[in-house]
Amino acid sequence: MISPKEIKDEISILFSNQGQIIDNCELNISRRLFKKLYNISRKNKGNKLLINALKSFEDRMKYQKSSFKKIESLTEREFEIFDLILFGLPNDEIADRLFISLYTVESHRKNITKKLEIHSMGDWMHYTRILS
Repeated sequence: MISPKEIKDEISILFSNQGQIIDNCELNISRRLFKKLYNISRKNKGNKLLINALKSFEDRMKYQKSSFKKIESLTEREFEIFDLILFGLPNDEIADRLFISLYTVESHRKNITKKLEIHSMGDWMHYTRILS
């Protein structure tokens, strides 16, 4: 039988790596581990804090997975511009670098923010974090 301390240690490991979950394979492994830990914690009458931590982790995983699906919806050119935006380049430098007009960059940027549902600087930071 796994002790509550071992469960908490596993959760700590998951949380420390949660920003680095990149592919679906890793995501599925983490989901299976989550379910296993959740069931063990319930059988061991785990405290509410641990169960809430597990639920929080599952929510983060779902959010991250939906973010990757949104990124996959970008065209190749939109992704190229998206990458340069995350790198911190202003629109005029992106236009110069890609040999396109400023209007084209602004148009792509508008499409990117719509597809990725970006409404604030925090949303841009979210994508920077998960793609780094």
